[in-house]
Amino acid sequence: MKVLIVAFMFVAALAAAAAECELSLPPVIPVVKGREVRLHYYNICRCNNIDNYIINSSLAGDGFDNLADSLRITAEKTGDHPLSLAAIDSGGQQAASASCIVRVVEDGPKPAVRAIFIGDSLTHAAVYQAELKNLMGDALVLYGTRTDTKEDSEGNSREIRHEGRSSWAWRDYTSLPEKAGMANSFFDPEKKDFSFSYYMEQNKEFGDATDVFLLSGPNDGGAPDYIVNLKKITDSIRSYSKTLRIHIMLPLPNCNDGYAWGVRNHGHYLFFKNAMFGYCREIIDMYGKEDNISIIATNANIDCKYDFPRTQVPASSRNPMLVDVVNENVHPNQYGYYRMADMIYADILANCR
Repeated sequence: MKVLIVAFMFVAALAAAAAECELSLPPVIPVVKGREVRLHYYNICRCNNIDNYIINSSLAGDGFDNLADSLRITAEKTGDHPLSLAAIDSGGQQAASASCIVRVVEDGPKPAVRAIFIGDSLTHAAVYQAELKNLMGDALVLYGTRTDTKEDSEGNSREIRHEGRSSWAWRDYTSLPEKAGMANSFFDPEKKDFSFSYYMEQNKEFGDATDVFLLSGPNDGGAPDYIVNLKKITDSIRSYSKTLRIHIMLPLPNCNDGYAWGVRNHGHYLFFKNAMFGYCREIIDMYGKEDNISIIATNANIDCKYDFPRTQVPASSRNPMLVDVVNENVHPNQYGYYRMADMIYADILANCR
């Protein structure tokens, strides 16, 4: 994923960071009974230093454990669990709060899902879809004009059909016929815009699709037209079919480490992380109450230190001592992708039966 840092990104991120501290959660977070999920506070809080705050959780015990940096959920009791989080500052005052329903679902029979995944390099990588196939088995059929083969967590080779394109943003899907040698299968040459109807007309074998999953963010680079272009896409899907289920995955934050971001993008990683937080807020505000649209908290269940590739580098040109750093800015390692699959799997079990 080629992330372009441009002036407007910094302006947008600075403006968005006007509030000293904010927390954000989608209305409902499905989790699978007994399967670990963590809500990492760095990911769901916009602030300059998460260590300046204590996050209190209204849920404690019975599979809800506050681990200081995250809320670990391993709940066995199915049903809806109201959750409230509060960020407490050094003076003991509440600086921010957010609430949601944690919906614990049975890991029971898999619903039949025929899905199209659209996005950027995280989808192009095809790793989270391979693990999702591992979890869903034959109940999941993947459609798409692009194909990659990746292994799941058990070493099974999976052929993955998808619509992921590395370095693409939503603005590319809604404005360009091709980019970086990859054709835009959704671009209607007459309308010169994203058209899901055009895509389905060109790919009639996908006509029985039941679900569309959407994920993008980093390549939009903090641009203010992110939600406008996403709405063009969802409106186009709705124009084609009111019954297709739409699942919007919240954009992942980048690594919680200055090294990878500094050497690759020559800026401070929090600017970008706060921009992705802003996109998550826009998605929740736009789609949080929409029928037949679910929001997946893929952003929350990623450890931005340990679910990213790491390496060792000398402390400096004068000091050969090796120090451990993250050496990838926006792409998680395979474990991060697997944790994305856990969130999508729970969403499917909760919303596709």
